[in-house]
Amino acid sequence: MGIAHSLAPKAHHKQSIFLYSFLSEIFDNWDADKQLPPINLLSQNAALLQGIEMNKILIVLTGFLFVVSGSAMHQERASSASVQNDIIYLSNVMGAITIPADTLTISVIVQSTNDNGTTASMKNAAAMDKITEALIDLGIDKDDISSGQLTGVSTGQSSNVVCNTVNNKTICRTESSSKNVLTSTKSVKIRPNDPSFVNKVLDTVNSLGANFSVLGYSLIDQDSAKAKAKDKAMENAESIAQNMASQRGADLGSIQGLVVCREYIIGSDQLGMVDVTSVIDVSYALI
Repeated sequence: MGIAHSLAPKAHHKQSIFLYSFLSEIFDNWDADKQLPPINLLSQNAALLQGIEMNKILIVLTGFLFVVSGSAMHQERASSASVQNDIIYLSNVMGAITIPADTLTISVIVQSTNDNGTTASMKNAAAMDKITEALIDLGIDKDDISSGQLTGVSTGQSSNVVCNTVNNKTICRTESSSKNVLTSTKSVKIRPNDPSFVNKVLDTVNSLGANFSVLGYSLIDQDSAKAKAKDKAMENAESIAQNMASQRGADLGSIQGLVVCREYIIGSDQLGMVDVTSVIDVSYALI
């Protein structure tokens, strides 16, 4: 199974309880500085998630991440630039890089349809324990598998039309039925983010009767990545300051002050990549 096919959303991920927990887990881990919508927007509109296919949810999220990361990648101007007493002051100069992620986080999904809640819960727990053991055997660190799990119940309904013919007269009636579905999810970090290893993990999850969804990509060595993004921000700032100095017939001197305002890492619109952004305030002398 190829990586692109493996990561394709499954058609039976439609249960509203899973959609809500999936979205909640993502938004709860995002910082306000990234200017993303708060989780209360989802909770206020939870009813809208009923019946929405998972692939549509993922398409919306992917498009949203594209807008956020795209705006970050292309903002190379200072939000404020001024000159006072032969000092250039630049505020909110952004530098961004896109690099391969070294960690893929997935949500493992187990479901039971037993009407007895206790029995269904025990069945899910046993299935999760079996999956956990198999993933550890593959080489995934125990600490990279969440110790707890999210659990929720959703109700699925179905109806059938039953017709009976007696004495050349046909009478039809609609018979409806419903069943409770207990869904349990657990997050797993897969590293290294190597396609062959990822496929092996996903195949193992599927072979044990579970499903999965992709929660996102991340980095272990964040300091190195942030340093590179800061260097990019410095390059952008120097270019801006150099232009300002040239317009005044002066030369650009040394850095007088530097503050890193914000640093963050978000999923890129490119599969398997992350966007690393650094925002700085910096000042230069004019000579």
